[in-house]
Amino acid sequence: MITQLLPAEWDLMTALGNADDLGKNIGAGLLALLGTIAIVTAVIFLFIKLMSENSRHSWVTIIGLFALGGLALAGGIELFTSIAEGVEGSVNKIGQ
Repeated sequence: MITQLLPAEWDLMTALGNADDLGKNIGAGLLALLGTIAIVTAVIFLFIKLMSENSRHSWVTIIGLFALGGLALAGGIELFTSIAEGVEGSVNKIGQ
């Protein structure tokens, strides 16, 4: 009767694979949240810049926030992991 309640078997590789997928999903969600915050902040800074003559925020800051927020929203975790994988070979060569 107890074996009918627990029919699934698991191994360490399956558990680690599931944890890896969960970590990627959480990372993608956090990046999307940070991207949204960056874009909202850029819009607020833009309105402050356009409405006020003596704004402390530069155009470079506003454009940078839009760009980083857009990259985080559009590319997500896959963009940053592919960049990290591309740089891995160069870092290994430097370390040798």
